[in-house]
Amino acid sequence: SGRELAGVELVVRATGQGGPQLACATSAADGSFTLELPYSAPRFVHLCALSEGRARSAGRVALGPARVELEDVLLAREASLAGRLRALDGRALSGVGLRLVRTVSGSEAALQAEAVVEFQSDARGAFELAGLAPGEWSLRCTSERPALVPLAPFVLAQGTNPFLELVAEVPPALGIIAGRVLAADGSALARVQVEARD
Repeated sequence: SGRELAGVELVVRATGQGGPQLACATSAADGSFTLELPYSAPRFVHLCALSEGRARSAGRVALGPARVELEDVLLAREASLAGRLRALDGRALSGVGLRLVRTVSGSEAALQAEAVVEFQSDARGAFELAGLAPGEWSLRCTSERPALVPLAPFVLAQGTNPFLELVAEVPPALGIIAGRVLAADGSALARVQVEARD
């Protein structure tokens, strides 16, 4: 909306989210902030902006000999997403790796909300994600099996929580032999080793 945000936490790290912290600051009432970095800071640093209820924005910033003036850091109200993954026969599919990828346009500010989120379906085939940036997202399967039925890119609006019903094609298992082992009198035999050979 272009409204100034006060109390936003800004953190500079050397190398991505897990790198050592070099500086931190909180935005003022007019949304402005100043970060003073040590002379030993690397040429490129990772700047992250955090505010409760808003999608986190982060990006790489190039440092120079002079003061670096950033474009406006835009923080949108976060969206969330929930869903369930099942096979064509309706069975819940658990432990399937999935990846959400957000479409990022070249016109966006230097700091951008995180554009890739990886997760797995739970024991019920369900998943729930929070803190997503509004915009266009696409969903992909990172596991070799099953194969996710193609899903068109979808748009997440600020403050929304849509629910996706996902369907995956599970290749039929090959070479399965099933049966029972019985004694001559017809009684069932347990702990009998059965082998299949060429």
